[in-house]
Amino acid sequence: MVTTRLACRFYPDPVGDDGAGTGSNDFRLGVDFGTSHTVAVLRWPDGRVRPLLFDGSPLLASAVFAAPDGRIVVGRTAVHAARAQPERFEPYPKRCVDDGTVLLGRADDAGGPVMVPVEELITAVLRRVAEEAGRTAGRPVPHTVLTYPAGWRRARRNVLLAAANAVFPDVTLVPEPVAAAHHFVAVHGGTVPNGSCVLVYDLGAGTFDASVVRNTGTGFAVLRTDGLADAGGLDVDAAMMAYVGATYAGRDAATWARLSQPAGAGDRRLSRAFWDDIRAGKEILSYSTSVLVHVPLFDTDVPFGREQVEQLARPILDRTVTVARATLRDAGVDPADLAGLYLVGGASRMPLVGTLLHQRLGVAPSTVEQPELAVAEGSLHAYPGPAAGRTGVPTADAAAEEGVAVVAAPGTVGGPVGAGGRRIRDVWSGTGRRTRWAAVASVFVMVLTLLAVPFLVDRGGGDPAAKEGGRGGTPVGLDASGGAATGSPAAAATPSPTPSSAIDPCLVGTWRESSNVVNFSWKGTDIRLRSSGAIRRFWPEGRGITDFGKRDVGTGRHEGRRYEVVNSGNLRFRLRTGNGEMFVQSTGASGTMIGRINGREDWRIPMSPAVGQTSYHCEGDLLNISSDRRQVELRRLSIDPEAQV
Repeated sequence: MVTTRLACRFYPDPVGDDGAGTGSNDFRLGVDFGTSHTVAVLRWPDGRVRPLLFDGSPLLASAVFAAPDGRIVVGRTAVHAARAQPERFEPYPKRCVDDGTVLLGRADDAGGPVMVPVEELITAVLRRVAEEAGRTAGRPVPHTVLTYPAGWRRARRNVLLAAANAVFPDVTLVPEPVAAAHHFVAVHGGTVPNGSCVLVYDLGAGTFDASVVRNTGTGFAVLRTDGLADAGGLDVDAAMMAYVGATYAGRDAATWARLSQPAGAGDRRLSRAFWDDIRAGKEILSYSTSVLVHVPLFDTDVPFGREQVEQLARPILDRTVTVARATLRDAGVDPADLAGLYLVGGASRMPLVGTLLHQRLGVAPSTVEQPELAVAEGSLHAYPGPAAGRTGVPTADAAAEEGVAVVAAPGTVGGPVGAGGRRIRDVWSGTGRRTRWAAVASVFVMVLTLLAVPFLVDRGGGDPAAKEGGRGGTPVGLDASGGAATGSPAAAATPSPTPSSAIDPCLVGTWRESSNVVNFSWKGTDIRLRSSGAIRRFWPEGRGITDFGKRDVGTGRHEGRRYEVVNSGNLRFRLRTGNGEMFVQSTGASGTMIGRINGREDWRIPMSPAVGQTSYHCEGDLLNISSDRRQVELRRLSIDPEAQV
């Protein structure tokens, strides 16, 4: 059980503190649990700070693997094991924080698939960190500071805290942008006067976050935060992969398929090596002008230039800069008034990131040599430790009554959190028309989940605007025709067809929706939308796609108004089944969703990935998917998921 003492500890140290903390005379550990990777920094009693190394690298893959003997292995060991048994692999456990449990394994495994609480998956990753910290320090580390996305509300924080409490003897949570702001002051040497703000631009491997953080005089508080669940370094890797595929798939489609969709253990190893070479090439271009990337099976090297990769990356980075500008605007902060623009996250070291931000905001960004470590190290400055002169840990409300500066909890600054971890900014109280409609667009990211992926469950209940969506990204690049394509180093290297089905064999094939009824809230009005016609395909290995084509329309009426949601494009996902339940994790999305009232466009947003589970019943050529919010009926068109329709 999560104790109140742990759940309510959100204290920063005074701005400019050297991080030692008065009386801090023991080891302390700062941990940044990320979507794709986890990093940790250890502080010695004498003040020395060093990153922990995992198999020689400061980056520990956050991936987990359920071994047949019941053990949960993590990191590089998990990635390696997944080449042989991809169905037991979860590359992004942080994205599953809302799911309760995760299904790992095939339906025909001995004893069936394994249902693992997501808390245990997170615990396994954090335990590896604790073990490495103990080896490095020579004894267990008594105090740990763990960061979390500023968009996470209490339910998510409690899952993370419960996982951490099973590993660490004493743990404190700090929002990621607050930790980054403390790093900017204490390590980078930045100056943030009282009342001034820092914009934290956090571009990681799988996700992007922009946060405006203000110096309150006694600590940092988050004013606004927003982000993208499908923008990060992996997206740039996928764009480079798609660029290579545009050439080599035309030369030998079958050979290219062995790299892009590997079927056997040997091909998965080659595909993994290819993705690793692409990532290494991208990183080399941060300080070099050209690089060669080896293409296995074709036995050739492809040259990449920095300008060429920047051209591929620019659509992704442009979106992040747009979000950063909007976050500043919604916080009421002019770029010229910023005390600093701080770049953190490994992908932020791309030179184009700083160039675009400078061009669009007129502010020169501050960079750090190892941006992936900034949040973890900054967390040690954000909370000096229990020996720093504070006695007791009151609740957040009690602290406010006592006048103690508290790191702002996400639920109290900037409104609720919407799908994809994006903040819904003050939707109903009204802070300007542009802000309200940006918020409504975030609400309809959830509507997209309800309409486009009807077998995903909204665990939060009530208004979709209040749901906390999954955070974390999936690569989106360009295919040979210039359209949107999806891929992921982890996904490409691990999922593969198997002789027997990894899902319920009844599902395998091509299906058409005959009825899709979804209940949701549209600006506070309960609407029932009905649609049909979308094509769904399920492959034996658990791969799936929902194809809306150029136009799929859901319609509903309320008080004389006609409501329409128009989908175009597709959603890709991984699927597991067990005991009449579907467990789904998106691997990418492309296309657009448009909302109309009486024929007039009300909002427009891009497709967005999602995760979740729901019940299903498959018999013959009829499939029913149901939950408390939706009922979907599908009819089989073919037992072949590749069938032309």
